[in-house]
Amino acid sequence: MIKITFNNKPAELETGVSLQEFVESNGMVSTNIAIAVNNSVVLKEKWGDTTINDGDSILIIKAYYGG
Repeated sequence: MIKITFNNKPAELETGVSLQEFVESNGMVSTNIAIAVNNSVVLKEKWGDTTINDGDSILIIKAYYGG
């Protein structure tokens, strides 16, 4: 198990989880969201290749439409 921060809250994950797997396992839809790992935005094309590591800080922001 590794320890991370997800949207400013502590969390634990299995080792070797990619960002894409993390999104899917949390029931999130991969459209209209942006992900930053350690304050750096990760392009959607790289989510499957980006492994979450111990101590990482992950921020996921969902875009909303309307006024």
